[in-house]
Amino acid sequence: MSELNQSLASILSDAPERLVLSKQVNKSQEFRKVIIEKKSHCYQISRYTEKQVFHENCDPVRLADYLTETMGTQFLQLNGWSEGKEHQLLMSKKGTVTYKKKVVPNAA
Repeated sequence: MSELNQSLASILSDAPERLVLSKQVNKSQEFRKVIIEKKSHCYQISRYTEKQVFHENCDPVRLADYLTETMGTQFLQLNGWSEGKEHQLLMSKKGTVTYKKKVVPNAA
């Protein structure tokens, strides 16, 4: 799992404004997707079920632990956007990690 931890550390070092966890490991699990947005002093985690949304505030230190726990056990894809960069982290069901980062010019 060190490759996963290195990829997550790279994403979090860019202080992402928004993260989206998708592609469920198991279709019968409760949450369909998770959107994490940076607020003034914390990150807001929004967990989406089919009909409801559950919100939770999380400090930046705890966010790394949350992502490590969630990736691979509940979701297989993470997309993140930070200042001028887009991150994509994919995991296969066998645990293979693929990480891509591309520079995106700022939209006017």
